[in-house]
Amino acid sequence: MNLIDKLLSVDKEELTKECTKTYHSKNMERLTGDGEITLRKVKERKLRERALNTLDKKGNLLLVNAHDSDLLVLMDGVKEPNLKDERLLEHFGAATPKDLAELLFDGEIQEISDAINNFYKDQEDEAIENDVKN
Repeated sequence: MNLIDKLLSVDKEELTKECTKTYHSKNMERLTGDGEITLRKVKERKLRERALNTLDKKGNLLLVNAHDSDLLVLMDGVKEPNLKDERLLEHFGAATPKDLAELLFDGEIQEISDAINNFYKDQEDEAIENDVKN
């Protein structure tokens, strides 16, 4: 079977299916007693757009923007709790989902952002594990 035949046998719904994983948040555990949050895979294009916010016009890293970039990744990649939920925004007095992300996950923002960014690497590692098992 050649590559085209293999591609034609792929369920195209798999390409658009939302991928999620659980992540243990220390802040959520402290706040609610349950530390499990759900992360979603963010499209690579969106992640690159967020990363570009950390560079100046010459391509130099602007550390001052790195935190904001990580918060934007959280906005895109945290599925549960829904950071765009109007009730949560109102309850915590947050003007935007980005503000809510900063409030709820302060101290672990970079860790969670890294977990969202590593979705692609995690999938590669899982595929390699499955190949080795077979």
